[in-house]
Amino acid sequence: MVGYSLMGLMMAKNTLTFTWAFELVTKKHKSCASTCLLVLDFSVSIIAGLFFLFISRDWKLLMYPFFAAGALGYIIVTLMVPESPQWLLLQGRKAEAIESLNYIAKVNRSNNRISQDVNFV
Repeated sequence: MVGYSLMGLMMAKNTLTFTWAFELVTKKHKSCASTCLLVLDFSVSIIAGLFFLFISRDWKLLMYPFFAAGALGYIIVTLMVPESPQWLLLQGRKAEAIESLNYIAKVNRSNNRISQDVNFV
């Protein structure tokens, strides 16, 4: 039961990754971003298969580093990625959405900022 709970927790990493990719990537590049994310996600399975084929049949040697990497990735994404500006706007939280967009601009080293008195369509 604990294993299934941890697997569900790690799946949140995929949900967050795909959500942010589709919000930040233009419509023209969404299929490419989706393909890249799926290939990177599937590469873990390829590495696991090669490990079991050539190195060891002991699954614990591979499970612990992958679990640690997934947990670390989840923690980093949870702490560093702000709330989705689109979701905040849909919830009527305009000030927080503007703050989130300005944070994203700062991280991207852009000098563009959105003022608090802007109206969204």
